[in-house]
Amino acid sequence: MKTSNSSGMIVTVTLVLLFAACGLAGADPPGWTSVQITDNHYIDSQPRIFGSKIVWQEFDWLDSQILLYDGAAPTRISDKNFDNLNPRIAESMVVWQGYDGSDFEVFLHDANATRQLTDNSYNDEKPRVSSSTVVWEGYEGTDSEIFLYDGRTVKKLTDNQYDDCRPRISDSAVVWQGHDGTDWEIFLYDGTRTRQLTDNSYDDDAPEVFGSRVVWCGDDGTDTEIFLYDANTTAQLTRNRHPDCQAQLSDSIVVWQAFDGSDWEIFFYDGTTPRQLTDNDYDDQQPRVFESAVVWEGHDGIDWEIFFYDGTEITQLTNNTDDDRKPQIHGCKVVWERYDGFDWDIFLAERLAPSTGATGP
Repeated sequence: MKTSNSSGMIVTVTLVLLFAACGLAGADPPGWTSVQITDNHYIDSQPRIFGSKIVWQEFDWLDSQILLYDGAAPTRISDKNFDNLNPRIAESMVVWQGYDGSDFEVFLHDANATRQLTDNSYNDEKPRVSSSTVVWEGYEGTDSEIFLYDGRTVKKLTDNQYDDCRPRISDSAVVWQGHDGTDWEIFLYDGTRTRQLTDNSYDDDAPEVFGSRVVWCGDDGTDTEIFLYDANTTAQLTRNRHPDCQAQLSDSIVVWQAFDGSDWEIFFYDGTTPRQLTDNDYDDQQPRVFESAVVWEGHDGIDWEIFFYDGTEITQLTNNTDDDRKPQIHGCKVVWERYDGFDWDIFLAERLAPSTGATGP
């Protein structure tokens, strides 16, 4: 086991890895069942999940389309024969950016109907959705601004001479990074007004929001650290000499990846003390969190595999010779994309409910 050299608030915790005792490569670990959603000669990538619904983009070697899976055969929900990219889903709403022949516009699919939310002469990109609200960044020719659709009208949240980009949304709260002419700062719109959460001389970027809590990555002049705003105060969660980035949050949980001097590891914060979830000689990265569960992609020295942490133990969900990448989680379900040597396909794993039947002595 590698020795971790953490400082400040970081406390290293050793956890037991529950590797699947597979006789065959790719067999499900105990308590899990998995299914291959796509099996074709196209590139299926960027999966997102909400409940029983999964969306992704499929490149058929001509253009990319958006597909929706809800337990039956996948359905194409994009209706333009141009590239459709970056799908996101919340409840019954799916958003993406689609090329209309001259630039990218934002599209919304809801209740079996697809609508075009924007129609202008500049790129509208990277949409995100929560409940009935959609946000995106639009480049008006000189810089990018943040826009919001509330189910009825489109509102422009920013209007300045600098770039505002990478919006994220949770209910009525929207966060983004905005350039102030010197560096990147973090901004929060709470449904009524916009506040600037950071004001310093270094870059603050990659914000994420859940409810009234915001997490982001800030450069302290030496490396990048993780910061958390809890609606009242801002706390610095990490304080070390290695980069910390890719922060995500859900409920009271924050996760991120940190470089320990040799490779990337996964860290976890539940409101008390940051803990190190992984400690090995390979890269663990791209963490995603839902409630108290975390998924990520980890390299095992041969290829990339998918790992799951339930608050107590770590389970390796995949065990094969193919690359499994970009996991996403919602509830007890995890989706990811796998490279089979020719193209990428979408996979779904679900944690089985424990048996409630009586047991013998």
